[in-house]
Amino acid sequence: MVLFSDLSELLQAEDPEERFSLSRVSWEGYEALLNQLRDSLQYRVSYLDGVIELLSPSCRHERNKTMIGSLLECYFQEKEIPYYPLGSTTFR
Repeated sequence: MVLFSDLSELLQAEDPEERFSLSRVSWEGYEALLNQLRDSLQYRVSYLDGVIELLSPSCRHERNKTMIGSLLECYFQEKEIPYYPLGSTTFR
């Protein structure tokens, strides 16, 4: 179990974020990679115009992502703008 004081130290520790890109990858190659990774929570995979990016997010990345998402959610609710939080949903 992680205590609040331990969490603070953890977030301040060296927290590397790993990124790796591959270019000239076909859609079929992208789908094959997704099948190999299955539901792995270790990597986030994105594909655009033949480029695959694998990201192993750091605690800092996740914290910032959550804070930005919370701010946007408050804004959308205040302005009564419909929004659809889909997380890391994959669209094919």
